[in-house]
Amino acid sequence: MKNKLLAYLLVCMTAVTMFSITGFADQQVKIELDGEVVSFDVQPIIEEGRILVPVRSIFEKMGAEVSWNEDEKKAIINDKYKTIEMLIGKEEALIYRKYDFTGIPEKIALDVPAQIIKDRTLLPLRFVAEALEAEVNWDEGRYTAIIKTNSPGAMPDAQPNTPVLYEVVDLKVVNENNELAQWYKDRYKKEGIYALQIADEMYVLISGGERPTGGHVIHVDEVNILGKSRIASVKATLYRPTPDMMVTQAITYPHTMIKMSAANIAVIRGEEIEYK
Repeated sequence: MKNKLLAYLLVCMTAVTMFSITGFADQQVKIELDGEVVSFDVQPIIEEGRILVPVRSIFEKMGAEVSWNEDEKKAIINDKYKTIEMLIGKEEALIYRKYDFTGIPEKIALDVPAQIIKDRTLLPLRFVAEALEAEVNWDEGRYTAIIKTNSPGAMPDAQPNTPVLYEVVDLKVVNENNELAQWYKDRYKKEGIYALQIADEMYVLISGGERPTGGHVIHVDEVNILGKSRIASVKATLYRPTPDMMVTQAITYPHTMIKMSAANIAVIRGEEIEYK
């Protein structure tokens, strides 16, 4: 009798365990965009701790334009400030910033590459959403990724901006790093605000472009993390020479470079340079 009871209990425990594992495996990831749950024809998946989502279902709702290059197996995402290109299976993305007139993309390493599943292109959610300047959080209890954008319909983020500590880079030491030196050489003559991440440091180059004389000076006014996002906003001022100032009568390229920790920064937003 005891043997029969023990066998019965083991069968029940096995059934409960199998049901629990199956239930967990069948649990579907949910994506919430500005308070609305997004529906998909192909469900998002989690791979190596990263959520992959069908490209059009979510990013077009965020205001981006999405296209597909069949020959190169490449997803292309466009918004007001940048173009993101991601090749299927490649653990690297290219970001072309529209205020970077060199046309040279920023290369970003990915934890997981873009994939094709059931004839749908799936891209890493956090990377693309943050590149589109949205805030991404994970609710473990609801098994839900929560995205907040800066769209007109989104609730404003009441969190204050957080100042970022940075230091001015001595341009004489730039040549000590080949990658940094080439990036600097390609951009310092063209007006704009450019960003490059190397290891755990973020470099930002602020250039006033070509000027007819000396005496122009670039000054970084502030760098702030916007609300609870991972977006860093850089503001700078270009000071012109005063009429009574003795200056070099030659073409110059006023610029400066700063660096900061990249730990809490996913995107650098270069504001327009103010002129005084």
